[in-house]
Amino acid sequence: PQHQVGAGGAVPHPAEVVPIRVFGARLETSAAVLAAAVRWGAAEGLHLLNLSLGTLAIHGVVPLYAACEGARRGGTTVVAAVHAGRGWSYPAIFANAIGVGALEGAERALEVRPDEAVECLAPAEHDGVRAPGGALRRVRGTSFAAPVVTGIAARLLERSPGAGLEEVRELLRRFASECVSA
Repeated sequence: PQHQVGAGGAVPHPAEVVPIRVFGARLETSAAVLAAAVRWGAAEGLHLLNLSLGTLAIHGVVPLYAACEGARRGGTTVVAAVHAGRGWSYPAIFANAIGVGALEGAERALEVRPDEAVECLAPAEHDGVRAPGGALRRVRGTSFAAPVVTGIAARLLERSPGAGLEEVRELLRRFASECVSA
């Protein structure tokens, strides 16, 4: 990872983006592949895993839940987008993952609803996103909301390295309430 000098000359903790391929030639995958990706990320010691996707397939619940639980126990936090059309999907509604839905028409960066299955809402519309080939385009969907929450969590983990899932949840809750208060 590259280090950049932040405000005041301080060098922030380096963050590294590690893409994990779950799609083949088409934009389709399976719950088994998602579970394997979560297990791999956790085994590699990644602190945060962003899943800008999920599954509605009931046959994938047990292996995907087990992978997320293994990640949680190992200190990896899984952040997962809900299915945009259904408002839920796996692993976003698992207790051992942070589920993210779309925050419509708001100027806030984050809304946290601790007692809901889908506990975080973030902006899901973004302008100026680079598409393959380099063109800029407007994007919309929960697949673009989940990385917002993952990015906020990554920044919060700079101040609280080693925080587990419950601590990350609390950090996100505090961040969201500070944004509303400000």
